[in-house]
Amino acid sequence: MALRGGLPAELGAVGVEGPRLVEEALRSASPVRAVLFSESGERHHARLAPYLDRREVSIPILRTTDRLFEGIADTEQPQGVAALVIPRSFSFD
Repeated sequence: MALRGGLPAELGAVGVEGPRLVEEALRSASPVRAVLFSESGERHHARLAPYLDRREVSIPILRTTDRLFEGIADTEQPQGVAALVIPRSFSFD
């Protein structure tokens, strides 16, 4: 978890930050509740477009300033893209 606080949000969502982690979340079977791009993070949209721009996918895409994004990212060098993801649950049964 790379968003400040590191605790699951409402409905059990967790925040992931960075193009690689967001891409992995979009490729997984885990529901993605929203994707957030900062101004400088827009450069990652092309990488994520194959997952975000499909007709059958309806994920809200939010945009913010770099300054606001830095306030929520819990990394030293925020990459400008984050997502709220519902992790899959596993059982040892």
